[in-house]
Amino acid sequence: MAIKKLKLIQKPLEAPEWLSRLNSAVMVYQKSTNEIWANPEFERVFGKVDLEGFLKPQSLHLFNKKPVTIETLTQPAQYEEYVIVNQKAESFFVNLKVSSIDSDVESRFVVFVDDVTEKAKNQQNSIRNHLNAIEDRNEQIRILQKEKLEQIGRYAGGIMHNLSQPLQCIKGNTDELAATEKLSEQGKDFVSEIQKATNYLSDIIRSFKSYVRIGDDESGPVSVAESVNQAVFFTKNTLLQQNIDLTVKDLADELPKINGKQAQLVQVFVNLISNAKDAIEEAGRTRGKIDIQFKNDKHTIKVFIKDNGCGMDEITVRKIFDPFFTTKPQGKGTGLGLSTSYGYLKEMNAEVSVKSEPGTGSEFTLTFPINTLKGEKNGN
Repeated sequence: MAIKKLKLIQKPLEAPEWLSRLNSAVMVYQKSTNEIWANPEFERVFGKVDLEGFLKPQSLHLFNKKPVTIETLTQPAQYEEYVIVNQKAESFFVNLKVSSIDSDVESRFVVFVDDVTEKAKNQQNSIRNHLNAIEDRNEQIRILQKEKLEQIGRYAGGIMHNLSQPLQCIKGNTDELAATEKLSEQGKDFVSEIQKATNYLSDIIRSFKSYVRIGDDESGPVSVAESVNQAVFFTKNTLLQQNIDLTVKDLADELPKINGKQAQLVQVFVNLISNAKDAIEEAGRTRGKIDIQFKNDKHTIKVFIKDNGCGMDEITVRKIFDPFFTTKPQGKGTGLGLSTSYGYLKEMNAEVSVKSEPGTGSEFTLTFPINTLKGEKNGN
């Protein structure tokens, strides 16, 4: 192969003769003259390659963005899965072994080039297949979880309906009794307590019906305020029993709505609050603390859920949204709560991030895109 000259020189690159006869693809670079030479085997394997291109800045839009450059050719070392492109725009993944031929002023470097394109592509295909398999598995889990929730919803909806009728009877008769009968002071107190209890049960039934609402398959404008309030309603008694203070800050009814499903969003908040409770319990806190805070800008609503629980290390943080992954003892957790919540958040085009350190607690940040429908407000 003829020597490629990049400029006029007095002493051109002279590659050792034995390199031309090798059955391995080889390049030689001479630093003093900025010349690159390739042996016949190199051209047989890779075709015609613009060797001068190695000396120019490169930006290859490839799966593996490691093009061979001048820095590669002048640093003796071994390099894995770098990329070269021939004149037909065919790309090759290569392993390189760079060595210095001599140490004089010419500074020549010999580069052995091994074509590993098939191996690299097989690895990439394996990675893609593995990721696809994980996504398929997650989708199956989401479908099963959805079917399970629908079954529970139908069963619970029937129970709530049957409870509503006698409850309304009690409430109506109590109100009538208070309005029409002359009662003693003690009787009035009894009636007042009954009214408070029936109102409280009505709130529970109404919230529970919303939580397990049947047929809620269509996404639409969703109230963040209502979803958080329902989640707090479901979890507050359990938190009080565990000496955990739950504080909600900056939650206003006039927050813009997001696009999603009300029942799913309530479940997301219930899951996150429940996980915070478990982390506080595991940390052995005598007084637990969960803070929920909101930030509203022109395009997104951010929800911050912070606890003073046991916290997590980096490895655990990377796995918490994987299906069936749990740090809880056997029998106390399915590992589906956060993975299901993650699936719901993705359906809403929401993003979730986690900050956590062992012993200091965790903070989940949920970022929701604001519904672009005009005139929609939380609570309307």
